[in-house]
Amino acid sequence: MLVAAGTAWENEVERLFAIQLQAQELSAYSSFGQLFDEICTTLGLNAAMEALNEGVPHRYSAVYRLVDGRMVNVAMADKQREPRPLFLAEVPLRSSFCQYVLRDGSFFTGDSGLDERLIGHPYQGVMMSYCGIPVFDLEGRAIGTACHFDVISHAIPEEKVGQLRAAARVLSAHLADHSAKPNTSS
Repeated sequence: MLVAAGTAWENEVERLFAIQLQAQELSAYSSFGQLFDEICTTLGLNAAMEALNEGVPHRYSAVYRLVDGRMVNVAMADKQREPRPLFLAEVPLRSSFCQYVLRDGSFFTGDSGLDERLIGHPYQGVMMSYCGIPVFDLEGRAIGTACHFDVISHAIPEEKVGQLRAAARVLSAHLADHSAKPNTSS
């Protein structure tokens, strides 16, 4: 009985430690979310996406809104500071990796060329890395995605996925008032 009590106590300590770590992570993401919201409010969505893009290896960070079966770019950051390519302004949902985000609740691939989930997809091996999180409206309906992507393979640290999740929660409120017109300020 003493061994069982010791094991139960150790399990409880591990459980409490895990809860504490989760609380610290949530606090860190909450702080990031507050900062991201402040940037969205004061400097705009493009500036917020630039801030989000600074911490990841991916060339692009963007927010897309679902409009009539198309993913319409609302804001984008490009590490190379080039104008947004026309082919990224609007993408048919069926041709985008965003479809998997909206279907599955998230989608990550560090090397699309090797990702068996993408067999037959037109951008497999072209858009090599992608990390996407859904953006929901205030009623809980998926209205778009927040994502990082690149034509070069990249892994993404879990911490950066958490920041993208925090950004997606913030973007919900900002997209509610944002026009569905494509971003033209790239």
